[in-house]
Amino acid sequence: MSHIAPIPREAITDPEMIELIAQSEKLGMPDDLFPRIIARVRPSRQNL
Repeated sequence: MSHIAPIPREAITDPEMIELIAQSEKLGMPDDLFPRIIARVRPSRQNL
């Protein structure tokens, strides 16, 4: 169980994150939880 809520997949607008999730699915990753958590943090990092 994660302590940081992942954002809904349809709310992800960053093309890099969308591609990461697509590649993960191709490789057989069990779920997209980690990229969806990172997608929540990523927009704030881009402002630095």
